Amino acid sequence: MIRGRRQMNESRTRRIGAGIRTAVVTFVLATLCVALTSPAFSAQPLGTLISDGGFDWMAGTWVATSSRGVTVEFTYKWAIENHVISVEYEFPNDFTYRGLIFYKATETKIVHIGADNQGGVWEGTWDSDGRRAILSVAHTTADGQIQKRAVANSRVDADTMKVQMYLIQNGEMDDEPMATMTFKRKKSAQKAGK
Repeated sequence: MIRGRRQMNESRTRRIGAGIRTAVVTFVLATLCVALTSPAFSAQPLGTLISDGGFDWMAGTWVATSSRGVTVEFTYKWAIENHVISVEYEFPNDFTYRGLIFYKATETKIVHIGADNQGGVWEGTWDSDGRRAILSVAHTTADGQIQKRAVANSRVDADTMKVQMYLIQNGEMDDEPMATMTFKRKKSAQKAGK
């Protein structure tokens, strides 16, 4: 009889222990799910990252004329507010580029992808050195050649941006730029008419 009671108590204790373990595991998992999906733990939208970094001034259309008289124009604008930026580059000699910039939370990177009308594909990431927004990009031409460059954008004033292009060799950006251009913000037709 005593042995039977002891077996019943041990069996009952095991069931209670298993129930407590299940409840604790369920509670922990539920807490993690709530914590990881709460705003405090979710990824910041691209717009917040850009604003916090002080680079929201880059939005708009920019124009420059090279020393050879060639006009270059590019535009950064929101394609999906606070999440995706569309990029458009127009160069003389029929070169056109379209791209997208977005935040990839799983890699904590601001990604830049695009293509041009000559069959080239562009893939890169954006970073900052505190005063410049820097795009490190690999351009794969239609025939498979890969060229790596870094493009540093810095604010001169509200309507002026300095853009410097660097070679990337052995994974490092050169110390000196290979080219520098000064761009002016293009005034919209609506603003120019006022």
